[in-house]
Amino acid sequence: MGEDSKLGSKIKSQITRYSGQIGEGLGKVRRRLVSEMLYGIQAARDVKVSEIARTLNERIELIKTEERLCRNLAGTDLTDQDNRWTVWEGAATVDEATVLALDLGDVRKTYAKKMEYLGHVRDGSTGETVPGYCVCEVLAARPDGETVTPLYGELYARKAERFSSENDQILKAVERVRAVTQKKGIWTIDIGGDRRKIMIPLIDKGLRFVIRQKGDRHILLPGVGKRPVEKAARRCPTPHEMNVEVEREGHLEKKCLQVGSMPVRLPERPHVELWRVVIRGLASHPVMLLTNVPPPKDRNHAEWIAEIYLTR
Repeated sequence: MGEDSKLGSKIKSQITRYSGQIGEGLGKVRRRLVSEMLYGIQAARDVKVSEIARTLNERIELIKTEERLCRNLAGTDLTDQDNRWTVWEGAATVDEATVLALDLGDVRKTYAKKMEYLGHVRDGSTGETVPGYCVCEVLAARPDGETVTPLYGELYARKAERFSSENDQILKAVERVRAVTQKKGIWTIDIGGDRRKIMIPLIDKGLRFVIRQKGDRHILLPGVGKRPVEKAARRCPTPHEMNVEVEREGHLEKKCLQVGSMPVRLPERPHVELWRVVIRGLASHPVMLLTNVPPPKDRNHAEWIAEIYLTR
């Protein structure tokens, strides 16, 4: 047996074992589908069913293999099954200091015409509005580490019959992960996560978070009252400096940041302790973060929150 054959056999064995874990509790047909799809995607380096079917090399006409895969895929939604296994497997890596990065992305389908529930999304790379689907995912990482662990991922369509809102998709992801990790980790969300329908449930569930805010949101400043976030940021001194490397378009850029923090409140939950953290020098305008993570005893609060956000 040649080296390539040995390697192929080893990889197929590993995929079979992995797919067996994901497919635990499923019927024989669905377990086989999981195994074949995982192997086919890896072997073909493609997600088209026709290419996956070719890698299976069955002793029947190729079209028959394609039809079988399509039929089984049409009747099988494995998203919940896969996410349950993924979060249980990855939860062991989550501790109090782990960043739980929740990200909203997109899958661009520029040339698609008849895909089910195909809608329009904003391409995060170009800013264009294009045909495609939305993605909600959660990854775990530590500020002082290099390992990234997937915990949750779901592709969804706004035109789908069961779709209710983007807020519900986000809260669903949070709840699935929270059910396993409990209150461990620090939820970190970029702009869009500062909606009250997201922040209030996080607060009420006792989850810690670092969320980037838009300038037109409102917060309460002690002794001042309700103010727009952008105006509140001007009142926040940034006396601390930190040097970081930020990846931009595949290149690392060294930046000197000025950071600072101040106590604030939300009008809807005025009894909850929150802090405004401002980062200057990262972008053309100040980056404004809202967090309920209290100041640590052994380090500067603003620097710690900035590290959490930059890890995301």
